[in-house]
Amino acid sequence: MLIPICVGYLGVQFLPDLFMASTDDIGLVGFFIGVVLSITALPVIARILIDMKLFKTRIGMTIIASAMLIDLLGG
Repeated sequence: MLIPICVGYLGVQFLPDLFMASTDDIGLVGFFIGVVLSITALPVIARILIDMKLFKTRIGMTIIASAMLIDLLGG
């Protein structure tokens, strides 16, 4: 569980434009992406994205697609 959190956090740190993260909230976005990568309960992820009004954004769709792919592959 620690590896996906680190990968998500570092991914946002090194590629903030890819994740549409501003410099003000880059740490929070990195932590969120890390948690999403480590926990693939699709309904929970979808609810969080809806509550944060990120579900219909590019990053929201990427998160949902990634979670679906991980679930499909049995990860």
